[in-house]
Amino acid sequence: MRGEKPGSVSLNLGCGRDIRDGCINIDHEPGPGIDQQLDISKVPMPFADNSVDRVLCSHVLEHILDWEKVVIDVYRMLKPGGVFELRVPYGFAPRAWHRAYFDKRTMDLFTAKNREEVSSNDTVLDFEMLSVRISRRFPIRYHLKKYLRLNMPHDFAIGRPWEICWMLRKPDIARREKMKE
Repeated sequence: MRGEKPGSVSLNLGCGRDIRDGCINIDHEPGPGIDQQLDISKVPMPFADNSVDRVLCSHVLEHILDWEKVVIDVYRMLKPGGVFELRVPYGFAPRAWHRAYFDKRTMDLFTAKNREEVSSNDTVLDFEMLSVRISRRFPIRYHLKKYLRLNMPHDFAIGRPWEICWMLRKPDIARREKMKE
């Protein structure tokens, strides 16, 4: 992936034909560019705790019934400060092969910000929410800015949302403590 440090470990989970340079490209089916054949729904995945710098998982989790276990395992594998980029279809999109549906609050369970809303039986991770972006079928804001030179508010959107992307970071507790000193 772009901007990666030499020696860093990046995973592209469920990559299919989206082969990324600088990543370990993982898919359940063999194919050109696949570095490792693995069913990511079978957790734990064969990566050590705190050993991965970055994980990309694009349009995969909606096909996994127990997708939450995959998120928990990604958290385990990420180094403190590691980033998890997750992309899924937005909302209810009935397809025979989709097992889960996502909206902008889905990942709140895995962040500390809504901890008081979660029962003690739930697994709560401390991901830091770096960003949540909802893409729409027609990028009207881009077109208005480019062709009409109008400056539209950042949240201006028209069209049905079709994809949501989260950027999550595993907190680096030791770094936080040093910054407090």
